[in-house]
Amino acid sequence: MRIAGRKVTVRSVAIYAIVIAVTLIMLMPFAWMLSASLKLSRDVFAFPIEWIPSEPQWHNYVDIWTKIPLALFIYNTSKLTIIVTLLQLLTSSFAAYAFAKLNFPYKNTLFLGYIATIAMPWQVYMVPQYLLIREFGLNNTHLALICL
Repeated sequence: MRIAGRKVTVRSVAIYAIVIAVTLIMLMPFAWMLSASLKLSRDVFAFPIEWIPSEPQWHNYVDIWTKIPLALFIYNTSKLTIIVTLLQLLTSSFAAYAFAKLNFPYKNTLFLGYIATIAMPWQVYMVPQYLLIREFGLNNTHLALICL
């Protein structure tokens, strides 16, 4: 069979079917989350799942904006994300340029050391980082998150 000049095979149809099925499966938690946001707390884990609540609780959305400072949380997250991303781009681009274009002694050794620090799990240096941040008096500050 041909559609728009392309040959359609059983294999391509099967691949598309699998991709669509996996996509729907991966979207299920988001659909459940949206459904749960419109329910009372006691109804969230009811069985069987009621995907579309019979009595949507729209006040849940009013509560989220009035009872907690959600706008402040979004602002803080956005600010930190933008600052950290820009600083990462700046420092990483300088390091990448040096490793890619410049020839200097121990370049490969230094690059291997850099890669080794990436491979190290965060739990290894989590406590020393906390102690350092505490010593600098930066506990519970945005600057601490930016420096990490």
